[in-house]
Amino acid sequence: MTSDETGQHIRRVADCAKLLAQYMPQLSEEDVWMIYHAAPMHDIGKVAIRRY
Repeated sequence: MTSDETGQHIRRVADCAKLLAQYMPQLSEEDVWMIYHAAPMHDIGKVAIRRY
């Protein structure tokens, strides 16, 4: 996977997470933005696992 593909994947995940969060009426706009910024970290565990 190229770095451009990885970057696009990270952006898509963040955009999808934000869109889904906006449909949840109990979440504030601040919550939505927190989810948007946290979503790209979903693959962090995979990096550690693949190195071993």
